Amino acid sequence: MVTAMMQGEREQLLAFANLLIAWKLADKLRKRDWRNFALKYNGPKALKNGYDKKLKKAFDKFATLAAEAVAVPGKNKTFVFPSGLK
Repeated sequence: MVTAMMQGEREQLLAFANLLIAWKLADKLRKRDWRNFALKYNGPKALKNGYDKKLKKAFDKFATLAAEAVAVPGKNKTFVFPSGLK
């Protein structure tokens, strides 16, 4: 697994996708069930550490950027390299 992960982003993304499938988390993401996703992915202290809220905040931020990029043709560079990311 470590060797595969070191090969690049593609392998890392595939590994994460396979984990979502194996742990039955994909549906939780589709439903935006941040609480239950965080509990399964991060463990019992997920809510104490606010992972569910952090997931929602990140989703909302990037969903807004994606919607702007799609809504305004030619603005894709703003989406790919947004100035507000920190």
